[in-house]
Amino acid sequence: MKSLLTKLFINNWQRKLIALILSMITWMVVNHSMTITKTFHDIPIKVINIPPGKTIEGLKSNNLLKQSISLTITGNKSVLDSLTNSDLEVMIDSLGKGNEWVAKISKKNLISFNPDVDINKSIKKIVHQDFIIKLSKLVTERIPVMITDPIGELPKGYQFIDITPLHLYITVSGPENMIKRLKAEGLKLNFNLSDISKTEL
Repeated sequence: MKSLLTKLFINNWQRKLIALILSMITWMVVNHSMTITKTFHDIPIKVINIPPGKTIEGLKSNNLLKQSISLTITGNKSVLDSLTNSDLEVMIDSLGKGNEWVAKISKKNLISFNPDVDINKSIKKIVHQDFIIKLSKLVTERIPVMITDPIGELPKGYQFIDITPLHLYITVSGPENMIKRLKAEGLKLNFNLSDISKTEL
């Protein structure tokens, strides 16, 4: 048994050590040069350089769209394996675009929050479903709000008497079509008395 171990580990140990080092280097080189394809879901989309007086339906205050997108990315295996959905964001520049266009996402539109990832060097191809971006006129209107009869029950010892006023107005800014619809339909505000604690009263 001892002679077997000696043959395995002691005899020609220099050559075996060099072979081990070379095999590790080869594995690292192959691993870092392998190309795979991986799909990332729910990637946020940010739109920048929106012209003054324009907006996009579903645009949040941080310029992220309400919708997200799935990206199928081909690139370096070790890099893609290290990335998660939360590491990525798509940035679309609306400068010079018309009121409606089909967004195309390439490496220049992709941002990585992982400081160890170089998108330009590590990614070869991005595939996604086409989606349309529509710019809309940004308008501001007073929207009527109707307060409906409350639901639920007040804490013991309290009694609901009345609501006043029954109609309010709120000033809202947003895409023209959405704001027109809100102005025509109005909003309803409903209170749940069960959500009101005795301390708050």
